This record gives sequence, C-alpha cells and structure tokens, in this order.
Amino acid sequence: MDKPLKEKGNIATIIRKEVEEVFGRSVTSYGDCSLLCTEIFNKTGFSLNQNTLRRFFGLVKAKYAASNSTLIILAKYCNYDSPDEMLILKERNSDRALQEEDPSVLFYCLSLFKELQIKNENDDAFLTFMGHTISFLQKKPELIEKFQRAVAKTTIGRKFYFEHFINIDKLSSFFGLGIRFYLNENKTPEGQLFGYSLLCTRDWLTNNLKALKKNYEYLQRQNLSPDMPAFVYSWYFAGKLFYADEHQPNAEQILAEAYNMHNVIKSTKSSRYLYNCFEYPLSLALVLTKHYEEALFYINYAFTNYQHKEGHISGGCYEQLLLLKAIALIKINEQKEAKAVFVRLYPSEFYFTSKKLSTILYLLLASLLKEINQKQFRQFTELIKKTGFEKLSSLSEITNV
Repeated sequence: MDKPLKEKGNIATIIRKEVEEVFGRSVTSYGDCSLLCTEIFNKTGFSLNQNTLRRFFGLVKAKYAASNSTLIILAKYCNYDSPDEMLILKERNSDRALQEEDPSVLFYCLSLFKELQIKNENDDAFLTFMGHTISFLQKKPELIEKFQRAVAKTTIGRKFYFEHFINIDKLSSFFGLGIRFYLNENKTPEGQLFGYSLLCTRDWLTNNLKALKKNYEYLQRQNLSPDMPAFVYSWYFAGKLFYADEHQPNAEQILAEAYNMHNVIKSTKSSRYLYNCFEYPLSLALVLTKHYEEALFYINYAFTNYQHKEGHISGGCYEQLLLLKAIALIKINEQKEAKAVFVRLYPSEFYFTSKKLSTILYLLLASLLKEINQKQFRQFTELIKKTGFEKLSSLSEITNV
C-alpha cells in the first residue's frame, strides 16, 4: 500500500519551492496568500483558503502537515497532475552527472537569449549559433532545469528555444519539463495551444493515455484565433490527431478542419521555410496515426512551395519529410517509389533535436523494405528505451525482425 503523500520524503518542500517559482516570488505575507488563492482557483478550478496557504508557507504555526488534497491542488497549479508525478519528473531530470554547477556558463547561455538583437530570425548563421548553444546545454544536465526555467521568462527564449528548436527527442525528459515552464510564462492563447499540443504529442509517444486525456482537456479549453502562426495550428491539429487515435473512432472532422486551415494559410503565405511551416509537424502526426494519403498531400505541397534545403534547420526538416514520404508510400503499396526515396536519405542529416525519433522511423522504414539487420534491431530497441517512446515499439514490422 502506498504511503500518504505527506510521508514521501520532502515533497512539501519541493512543492513549496515550485509554487513560488510559478507564482514568481516568495510567499511572505497574507496578501501574497490571498493573491495566490485567486491564481490557484483561476488555473485549476480548485479552492484553497488563505489560512491553509499561510500554514503551508510557514507564516503561522501548523499543528499538522499539509493534507494530501492540498498537495494535489498545489501540484496541479504547477502544471503537474499530482505530487507523485512532480517527484518522478524531478528525479528523472535531476543532476545525475555529479558535476558542480558553473554559474558563469549558465549566465552566458541565458545572456544569449536575453540580450541578442535579432534583425532576421531566419538568418542561418544566427540559427546555427543558437542550435550549437542548445546542443551544448543538452550535455550539461546540471544546468538544464535552471536554464529552462529562466529562459522561459524571456521573449527570445520562448520563441527560439521552445518554439523553433522543439526538442522532440527529449519530450519525455527535460524538454517536457521545460514545456511546463513555458506554459507558466506564456499565457497567450497561442502559447497555451502550442504547449499543450506538444504535451499531447509526448503523451501519445510515451503511451501515457491518462496524461494524454488530461492534457487534451486543457488543449480543448483554448481558443483559436485567425492570426496565430502556422506552426501553432499544425501542432494543434497534431495533438488532436494523437488524441483521436486513442479515443475517437475516426478523425474525419479533424482532417477536414486541418485542410480548411491549410487553405487559409496558403493564401497568406505566412512561411517560406520548412521548419516553421504548417505541413511539417502535421505530416509527422498523420504518418504516425496512419493517415498516409493525407500525409503525402502535405509533404508534396511542402516540397513544392518551400525553400526546403536552404538553411541549417530546414535541411534537417527536408530529410525528415523525405523519410515520412517513404513510409507513407510503402504503406499505400508504392514499394518501388518508396525504395527510390529511401536510397536518397542521409540519416546523418536528421536534425539534432529529433534525430533519435527520425532514426527510429528510419529503422522502421528499413524493416518494411527488408533492409534491416540484427544490429539495427538492437539499435531500435535502445532508441525506444532512450526516448521513452514506447508507442513506437508496438509497430510489428520492426519487432518481427
């Protein structure tokens, strides 16, 4: 039998610190508690009174530890489903490298996202520089949580770190945690849509159906507006497709809505680059949820209408779209054309924030074409374990090697 939440280590201390991070300052007065009560109700729909919070934050003496229900409500305020989920994610993303944190490195990386003056956000040199910075941070687990929490508070950080450089490979680990910080800081409708769409994507990939249902409910509460960026719409429809794949008999209405939105976006010509276009994330979701004809429509449109091989990010997106095209082709029995696309692929060019996912799909494609060996099968199982994308292990074509 599980122990009561209040007996599990220092969970109250962890929640107290997290609440103050989300709240934006320390809770030191009755006024702070009153304002926090309002924020908690607006965000979660649950009520806590000021005296409960005063006891929790040590402003008045408490005879007893906080109740389980209080801890659960406070965890929900911090964008966790429960205190247990908070503990699991904190432990998963804790510093296992046993390294001393270097504040000068953290300060330097944060300064890039706070102080840079950007004239052209599509400039390849700038995007390459940002990409290398993010790649460096991935190798510094002792810095990543503090970095993500701080960078989510900056406009450039939200735009580039979270929106341009979507770290799909790390959705089940530190980047998924970072999305919570992003959601706490970006309260705009498009920010909330984008964040919860990514969490739905993560939950489908990791086969966490309970979390998928919860985050989809949050996603459905958000309002669409006609002036949102194309990539936000795309991830929104991706999130809906992933939910429908598990909980709805068909996705015809979602496909129709996505097609109509695509026609609107086409007329505005809101993007010229693959990495932030409508077609790129949607095609991934369509292939993974087995809507192959529809995926080919968007992939072919993207190849025809965007500067696909120009730029640091778009080159990697081009390779991934080629990969998705080959999978869709073989799934509709166009084996000869699929094989022709397969031999054109360069796995070394897969973009670094989604390279593990792309490699998993590449190995799946190889198995469909009977081009896989036992060593590659072992690589497939290792990548599933590293990414946590258990949903992809259910693909029978690869497990029968």
